[in-house]
Amino acid sequence: MKASQLINNLGLKIVSLILAVIVWFYAAGEGQDQITVRVPLEVESVAPAMTVVHGARQTLRVVLQAPRNLIHILSSFDVTAHHKIAPSVKAGEYSFKIGEDDFHLPPGDIRIVEIYPPIVHVRLDEVTQKKLKVNPMIQGEPAVGFSINQADVLVDPNAVVVEMPRVQSEKFETIDTEPIDVVGRLRSFRRKVKLEFGPDIKPVNTDSVDVYVPLIEQFSSKTFENIPVKVIGIPDKTFSIFLNPAKVSLQLKGPLRLLETMKPEEILAYVEVTGLKNGRYDLPLTVNAPSNISLKGDSPTVHVIIEEIKR
Repeated sequence: MKASQLINNLGLKIVSLILAVIVWFYAAGEGQDQITVRVPLEVESVAPAMTVVHGARQTLRVVLQAPRNLIHILSSFDVTAHHKIAPSVKAGEYSFKIGEDDFHLPPGDIRIVEIYPPIVHVRLDEVTQKKLKVNPMIQGEPAVGFSINQADVLVDPNAVVVEMPRVQSEKFETIDTEPIDVVGRLRSFRRKVKLEFGPDIKPVNTDSVDVYVPLIEQFSSKTFENIPVKVIGIPDKTFSIFLNPAKVSLQLKGPLRLLETMKPEEILAYVEVTGLKNGRYDLPLTVNAPSNISLKGDSPTVHVIIEEIKR
């Protein structure tokens, strides 16, 4: 074939090719495909005095049919289903058939082919009000040397009114707050916290409370061994001084947080000998410790011998 024959009616040939491509893409897009998706179903009662206590949230398996160019949208679009129960339905078991009107689908030529299960079963119950005592949920431990007495925690208000299904009202007497973290705390504090409502429990007057958590400082005692006894003061003349015992064990009391970190070097134990003459003495031991720490019990006695140094 000659080149001249190939280029004859070239424009017409190009237009034909373009039209063929357009027709192919159109035909490909018009082809129908099916896809199976799992669709969340939410069921609610329109009647304000009625609620769904079982089966309010379920999952349906749905087969959808759509043009091929929409299938990729269906795989990512948020397909949902929502059914409203008429206010005339009474408490008890209730079954209904899922219809296409219950679905929310993306725009386009999309058709529901199959729904499973086709019949949905739920249970309805009357809504009632009940007053529940608030239970503050304390979480963790405060700093060393502090404690919390659950009975001393104050809640305002200490009870709230809620709505719940009548069948559940006999099971609940209290309602918890959200966790209140006290880890490492040194001081009492007040905080506004939310209440932990269950899926079928709703607040009537408030959804939060004020909680005051008092921290109590713990006091204890601790024994320190081998504390050296020092001599303070100047006797009447130049003497040799002998102590018995030269080291003592002391039991100190005070805040636990201070006792836990206190070192023996911070304790001064001494006897006062100013103005004493040659002789033997039983002297009370004086103990100086860091602030808020004191000696537990009576002060021990130290036997002191003062002898004149002969030259």
